[in-house]
Amino acid sequence: MNTENILPRKVNIAPNLSERDLGDEVVVVIAGSDEIHTFRETGMEIWKMLTKGLDTDGIISGLMKDYGIEEEVLVNDLKLFLEDCRSKKLIDY
Repeated sequence: MNTENILPRKVNIAPNLSERDLGDEVVVVIAGSDEIHTFRETGMEIWKMLTKGLDTDGIISGLMKDYGIEEEVLVNDLKLFLEDCRSKKLIDY
């Protein structure tokens, strides 16, 4: 599937974030605010891949390998995840 028109290729993590991996979840805090965001399960895996600098194609490939989910479903779910993170100012693209 060509994701070029559906997903941004590269996603940038906002520079003003602190995060902590608690094992079964990742907690992300926006510096200077009281905003706390928690990612679990697949969201946590996506967040970790983003912080490692993977592009969206790499994230999709990794999730397909780890979870065996169809590419079309992953692309749609990743799009929603990224839009949500962007609206919360956690990422930009």
